[in-house]
Amino acid sequence: FTVRSFDDVLISPVEEDGLFKVYAVSDRLKATSGKLTVTVYNVDGTTVGRHSASVKVASNASNVVWTMNLATLLAGTPADRAVVNVEYTDKAGRSYSDNFYGAKHIEMQYAKPDVKTSLRPVDGGFELTLSSNKFVRAAFVSFDGQERFISDNFMDLLPDRDVTVKVTTDMPLAQVRGLLKVTSLADARK
Repeated sequence: FTVRSFDDVLISPVEEDGLFKVYAVSDRLKATSGKLTVTVYNVDGTTVGRHSASVKVASNASNVVWTMNLATLLAGTPADRAVVNVEYTDKAGRSYSDNFYGAKHIEMQYAKPDVKTSLRPVDGGFELTLSSNKFVRAAFVSFDGQERFISDNFMDLLPDRDVTVKVTTDMPLAQVRGLLKVTSLADARK
């Protein structure tokens, strides 16, 4: 999560006066353009709707690049079950994204996910790929008390996308598998 906050472009979805707005915040010295994709999910993993548009991102500025009535966007999905993923891909193919939640996190009705993991040995540790059948808010990877460096953590998992992170460790594969634990906000609400 923190890693993305240092990108040269940030995508920031917000609700203002019943409107869903997408701000593009650019630190680039030149304007750029690309494709914006807005996907609405129910926390149970169902895709509610998808919208795409070509947008221009101004240089060194923060501007609204896309707007829609929030109720229309959610298409009847209860706010406490709605997650909106916004992804901007620039003309060079680099992607930036963020999620919008229909309600405060304490009010969200996150479904209990079935998170799948796979490990692949790489230099200095492993690549860990996570996937889920449902939306997962703030997936946290741990190794049962063992301190290991993970390239990103507290990740949101979308039901149609894998997330891969690097785990730096000298532990053998069997030990990593045995200690690996993934929790999320859904687990915190038990």
